[in-house]
This record gives sequence, structure tokens and C-alpha cells, in this order.
Amino acid sequence: MKIYCNYFEAREHVRLHQEFDQYLASGELDDDVYKFNYSHDKSVLQFAEKHVVKSRFGKLDHKLMKLSLDDRAQIVHTQRQIGTYCETLRDILANKELNVSIQKLMNKLEEEGFFDVDNDSIDWDKPCFVSLIDRFKELVFKGHGCPRHVVVQGIMEYWAISQRSGVITGQFSLEQVVEEKCRTWKENIADIWMDTRYYEESYHDFLRNRLRKI
Repeated sequence: MKIYCNYFEAREHVRLHQEFDQYLASGELDDDVYKFNYSHDKSVLQFAEKHVVKSRFGKLDHKLMKLSLDDRAQIVHTQRQIGTYCETLRDILANKELNVSIQKLMNKLEEEGFFDVDNDSIDWDKPCFVSLIDRFKELVFKGHGCPRHVVVQGIMEYWAISQRSGVITGQFSLEQVVEEKCRTWKENIADIWMDTRYYEESYHDFLRNRLRKI
């Protein structure tokens, strides 16, 4: 009888958990999730007391709720970082003086073989690359705290945009090279999250392995 009761309890929590994740995936609570992630205490109870969360998900175990909030916070952070990334590239394309400086930097990178990505003999950690990447970060992403891989991505995509500038305008090229991919990512991230969500937690584990629990 205990196993029987535990099964239905676990099933209800897992059902509520999925509904909660679907609600988070809608983006309606992204501002609250972002604040939750950067709060000092990360009080799930305080978050759960808010508006629709309390009325719809009041019975959801707070451990499950916190797992979802932590996951969603990472997605929200990435979305905002992508937004900043696109906005920054858009701004520099409109700044002719800055573009001159960046183009000189691109030329130096090209001379050193930075864009020859299929060349296995290139030392990607050589000092001139490090220096030029840091310079690009200073020119383009100053104050944004972007990680190194984002800066390198910015270099590669700025280079791709500049290679098209003889045919189409930089702004339209930005749309093709960067913004369309970012838009597609944002449109699909909710489905990707729901399709790949996996929790190592007692309720989920119980349902996955219920025959072993008997």
C-alpha cells in the first residue's frame, strides 16, 4: 500500500513539475526568474508566493521548483547575453570610426592566419592572437563581461559580415549572419528545453524505476 501511495504522489508531482516547466518556458516569468537567480537567498518559498505560481503550483515540491528555476535562469541569462551580443554588433556596424579600427584588427588577424580554421598547424594560443582578441573585446564588448568564446564568435561573425559588405550592406548582412540564427534559437529554446529536460530527483527517479522500488 505504501508503494501504491508513493507512486501516485510521485506521479502528481512529476505532472505538476512538467506543467511548471511549460509555464516557465512561455517566458512570462523571465524577469522574476532573473531576479531570483541573482538574489542572495534564492528563496523558492518567496518565489512560490507570487501570483499564479501560488494558485497553480502551490502543491509542487519546492525542491522540484528550484531545479526548474535554476535551469530557466541559465536560459534567461543566455537569451539576454545573445540580445546584448546582437545589439552590440548592430551598434558597431553603424559606427564608421570604430569600424575602421576593427577592420585594421581584422586585417592583422587575417595576416596571422586566424581565419584559416581548417589549418591544423596554427597555434591558436599564440600571443598575437591573445592580444588581438583582447583588443577586439575592449573595442566591442567593453563593460559586458562576455566570455572569451563569445568574443571569438563575435570576431568570426564580424569577419563574415565584412566579407559580404561588397555585395550587400553591413546591416542586412548582420541580419543574415547573426540575427536570424539568434531569432531561431530563441524561438526553439522552449521546445528544446522541454524535450531534453531530465531530473535526477526522487520523484522522477521513482517513476523511472518504480518496479525496482517494489
